[in-house]
Amino acid sequence: MGIVTNTTFVDLNDDNTYYGATSPPDAGFPKTPCAGVWPALGSVVDKEANGIDTIHSASILHNMNDFVVLCSRVSRDNSSRRIADVSGSVFFLRLALIALVIFWFVGFFSLTWNLHLGDVAIPSVSVSQLFHDNRSNGILNISGSRTQKQERPLLPHNLSRIPGKVTATADVRGNLGPASVVIQPVPGSHWLHDRWQAASNMHGQNIPGDHWILLEFHSPILVDSIRLDWETAYASDYRIEGSLERITDVTSSDQVWTLFDSSNPADQAKRTEETTGQSPGVKQKMPLHVIHTIQSISHNNNQQPVRFLRLHILKSATGWGVSLWQFDVIGYWEDQVVL
Repeated sequence: MGIVTNTTFVDLNDDNTYYGATSPPDAGFPKTPCAGVWPALGSVVDKEANGIDTIHSASILHNMNDFVVLCSRVSRDNSSRRIADVSGSVFFLRLALIALVIFWFVGFFSLTWNLHLGDVAIPSVSVSQLFHDNRSNGILNISGSRTQKQERPLLPHNLSRIPGKVTATADVRGNLGPASVVIQPVPGSHWLHDRWQAASNMHGQNIPGDHWILLEFHSPILVDSIRLDWETAYASDYRIEGSLERITDVTSSDQVWTLFDSSNPADQAKRTEETTGQSPGVKQKMPLHVIHTIQSISHNNNQQPVRFLRLHILKSATGWGVSLWQFDVIGYWEDQVVL
């Protein structure tokens, strides 16, 4: 057995067994595995395909001038095509490697950026918490060292419209909706069902005496501002009182704080009034809504936390039984604010 190079061979039977051009076919030669793929041994002729192939490796059996190439590995003798195929494969391999490197860098810097965003502490938004507790001592950055979170202002939000976090009661049931309508998450607009009224009949006859609505929160709050949406039967003479205990008798407890007093000129300066709509209960022009907004309540009492908040109505402004659509309390939960 030997190696023959630069010789023309013919595959007479189209079975990948190649015979020397001057050699007759001889099926008696045994078929043995070819050698590894290395430089071409010579040109061969594929009888059936009528094409020219190149032998890359072969086992050569020879006897005198007769030789047979067995189990040879061949390819079409088309150099430009082979080069193009190889070049294309190399190109796509390089492209895949470049894409992999880019993907790795993007992933790495994205992870690094997200971790550092944690230092800024972007606030999460939910029904019960619209701001972040800044009392944390810090977080770990990507290097493992502790860094201080950046401070950012807390935004007050409506605490009285969060279901399950507040309840409302009143001294009288009245003739329209219960006290709970003044803390509806979505304020209603039905003239009879969606407002509380301290009246004894549909003529709006006033129930004698002063009246109150008490809000009880599930945990202490800090009040920033209050918005009272009255009906045309509104009140201007009232106090807003707060306490950590249930307010039963304002004169007997030193733990009740006055957050707003309409008789105090300084408090009056914090209150604005807006009117909208037309009341369907009267023929003359009278508003459907009389909205009182009381600002800067947090400046009173050094931001004293309260859990109970009472609107103490001293007198009706119209002579009718006072009527309230909505009692909005804007502020913070105490445990989410650094005092």
